[in-house]
Amino acid sequence: MAMRILLDTNVFVAVKNKAEPFYTESSNLLEIIDNGKMECIVPSLVVAELCTGYYQEDDEEGAEELLAALLTTPTYKIIPMDHNIACKAGKIRARLGIKLPDAIVVATAITNKATAIVTYDEEMKRAEKYIAVKTPKEIITR
Repeated sequence: MAMRILLDTNVFVAVKNKAEPFYTESSNLLEIIDNGKMECIVPSLVVAELCTGYYQEDDEEGAEELLAALLTTPTYKIIPMDHNIACKAGKIRARLGIKLPDAIVVATAITNKATAIVTYDEEMKRAEKYIAVKTPKEIITR
């Protein structure tokens, strides 16, 4: 079975802007997922954060294209937040002192049996008590 990872918002953002310092490695990781070599879970919270960026730029078409890509590519799975994830996120936030959105991401990864959370967020490293936290480069070169 393919590795299952959770992608945090900042990885998608790095791919959206070619000037981003992590564009190439993030883009390469998305290509691996697109080609079916890896499964990717995307919390609905991440979708909301990404759509916010598009709407702030008045790019409704970009938001629609993103959603269409996530919904039609079989290796991406958008995960809605349910009461189990919400409760687990509260527990993680209380134990680790991380921001609630990060706790929701961690809880979503754990609940959906992800191998790792892929992010550039250094704060997220605090979640390594529960799950592996890697950068795209670390996932690609493993």
